[in-house]
Amino acid sequence: MIYLGDDKLDFSDTELILFMQTATNGASWQPLFTDAPGYSQSSKAKPIELGAAPAPTEGFAVRWTVLETWGVFEKTNTGEQKVLETTIRIFAGRPVEVSLSIQLLLRDGLSDAIQTKIEAVFSAYQYPASGDVDTYIEEAIANDSSLNLLMIGLAKRITVTAVADAVYDRSAYENLLRWISENQEGEQYRLVRLSSNELDRVDIPPKDKNQTELGDPKKAAEQIAEQEQERARCEHFETRTWKVARTDWIPETRWTWGWHLVHSGCVYLHLYYPTTETRDVDLVAEVWVTIPDGLKPVEAAIRKCAEEASLSAAVYFIIFSDLTSALIAFRALFVECIKGKFSEALTCVNAGIVVDTRPAGPWH
Repeated sequence: MIYLGDDKLDFSDTELILFMQTATNGASWQPLFTDAPGYSQSSKAKPIELGAAPAPTEGFAVRWTVLETWGVFEKTNTGEQKVLETTIRIFAGRPVEVSLSIQLLLRDGLSDAIQTKIEAVFSAYQYPASGDVDTYIEEAIANDSSLNLLMIGLAKRITVTAVADAVYDRSAYENLLRWISENQEGEQYRLVRLSSNELDRVDIPPKDKNQTELGDPKKAAEQIAEQEQERARCEHFETRTWKVARTDWIPETRWTWGWHLVHSGCVYLHLYYPTTETRDVDLVAEVWVTIPDGLKPVEAAIRKCAEEASLSAAVYFIIFSDLTSALIAFRALFVECIKGKFSEALTCVNAGIVVDTRPAGPWH
């Protein structure tokens, strides 16, 4: 008897994700199956259904990322003006059921009579009462000299079925909307979605080095400032820091991908999927600026440039949702301000923003 089929399922499979993005509920997907040379699938014997694989507590889901681009528009006397553009990640999950079946393969060239005998044996199997499929077939054909095990093949087939509509975690958008709403006067600014793009994967960007988890924003800002000055080969300076923004009880989610061994019926499956953990965090944004010893008389003017840049809409509104873009805008505004006050960039005068995370509780 030959054995075919894969006992592995990768939930990050691109083809699986693309299928689940458009499938109707009840639609099923199977990994590509390759026939064994010299054997073909039986067209008459129905597969043996071993039922649904036991799911983790949170259930099985096929996951992907949606990139949404949003613009913030400011109302002016002459209409609306776009003050910033930012991209946020929405995480989608399509609930699915994973099931396993065993299909009958027949060696090519068998007579119709032999095929019918084998198909009858296979079809008589009753799961789970008949026990192990291999043992059942071996015993069933043992006393029939016209049959032998080399005539028969068994193929494991995994089926993934969509059981509900995709669920979208829109907390990133909700946090952005709330932050903008809380930090504007009246309805001066409006948030508009510019585009939406569903990816064929889970896309989690690398953490910005200015995002820390020390629980001490001032210390985090001083460390980043020291690194930047070292890189610029700057000495004899002092670092000033101050808190520019804070937001509490922000939900944070992480996925840990790994292989899981699942016992389904009389076989084992190896499934690659993520486990989900959540926690709430407090975020504090700390501005830092470096003042060389020789420029201490103009420290107030330098600090004023950093303060104004950090409080601009293009920076402040996305300081917690898109720090990388916020920093690009911040540094451009800071340099522009310095040049405006001093007619040139000042050597070893640097500034930045650190967002320090304070967990409100453990991952769970």
